Amino acid sequence: MTTYNKSLSADFGGNLNQRQFHEEIESEAGITVTLQGITKTGDDIEIIFDSALSAGEQTTLNTLISNHSPSTQAGSQISNISIPEHLVESNSYMTITSFNYPGTNFWKNTTNIKVISFMEEGGTDYDVKIYDITNHKKIAEKTFSNTDEDICDLGTLNNLPSNEAIFEVCSRTSGDTIAHVKNVNIYYG
Repeated sequence: MTTYNKSLSADFGGNLNQRQFHEEIESEAGITVTLQGITKTGDDIEIIFDSALSAGEQTTLNTLISNHSPSTQAGSQISNISIPEHLVESNSYMTITSFNYPGTNFWKNTTNIKVISFMEEGGTDYDVKIYDITNHKKIAEKTFSNTDEDICDLGTLNNLPSNEAIFEVCSRTSGDTIAHVKNVNIYYG
C-alpha cells in the first residue's frame, strides 16, 4: 500500500467531504490504482492506494484535490479497511485483522459497520465480530449464511469508545465450510 499525505487546510482549503472525494477518485478514469481509503486526523489527510500512483496519476489526484467542492448534502462518510483475504475454517473466533478506531470524538455519529464476506457451500453459517481490545468490549456481532460475495451489515453498534482504540475483526464458521472476510467499511458523520 502507498499513502499520500495531504493537509486539510493547505490542500483542501479546509473543506473535505471524505465520502464524496472517495467517490470522485474511484470514478476518475485517469487513476487506475485501487483506492483503499481516506483518513482524516486533525489537519492530516491520508489517501491510501493499494500501490504507488504513476506521475500522471499523481497529477490527476492533485487536480481532483484542487477541484474538490464538498457537497452540502447530509450523508455518511466512509472509512474503508482493506483486509488481505482470510480463509476462516474454525468454529472458534479467529482474528482476521486489527485496526485503529479513532473514537466517536473524531468520528461523530458512527452509524454502522459493514463487511464484504461470504461462505463456501456446505456449511450452516458464519459469524463476524468487531471487538474493542483496548477496552475489552464487543462492538458488533452477527451471523450470516450468504454463499455469494455480499455487503453484510453487522447491525447495532454497542460500546463505541469516545477515544482511540484498537478494534479486531474476528470470524468463525458453523459446519463444514470456509468463510471469506475481505473488507470492513465504517460509516459515520
